[in-house]
Amino acid sequence: PRDYHPELWRAFLRALAALPEARAHLRGLAESRGQGRPAPRDWLFAAGEMVRAPFNRRGRSVPEELRPLLGRERATSLELHVAQRVMDGHLAPGTPPEVYEGLCLEAPAHPEAALFAYARDQGPVLAALAPASFIPEEARGPRLKALWFVVYSFHSGTLATGYSVRDLSELDVPWDKVVWLKRPPWLTPPSP
Repeated sequence: PRDYHPELWRAFLRALAALPEARAHLRGLAESRGQGRPAPRDWLFAAGEMVRAPFNRRGRSVPEELRPLLGRERATSLELHVAQRVMDGHLAPGTPPEVYEGLCLEAPAHPEAALFAYARDQGPVLAALAPASFIPEEARGPRLKALWFVVYSFHSGTLATGYSVRDLSELDVPWDKVVWLKRPPWLTPPSP
């Protein structure tokens, strides 16, 4: 919908995610390896689960290539992801971690977002793919691509990553094992 109020929409989605049976159902779809059949409203529960999930804040060692940017040897996973997105040119230098996290929380609620579930080696996940046009000008890096991709991990209950891609071919996703929860008309998934 083009006439929606973003804050009310996100509040609605967050309320939906409070239903524990919805999370278990979505996890089952992700673990089904493309065999699960989603209900028509499952995409709402998936978006709700993602928009209320914090980004992982676990402390980690900073890789050598990011140390000049961060200026230290340990950082949270969130800080590492922001530094990597700045280094990749997806985000503007100086973008605060809270802004990056906000972008990752906003993508699943975007009216044109695609939402899907699948299993990867690290466990079952939910993913959102939205046109990157929602990213504010001040946060846009010089190499921001057309789409913003976000992954939610059922294992940790947190957002695992968010970054921009040109198209779906840049994603390491087992497309033949994906359960589509919401596939907008603009999206054509790659052939397996």
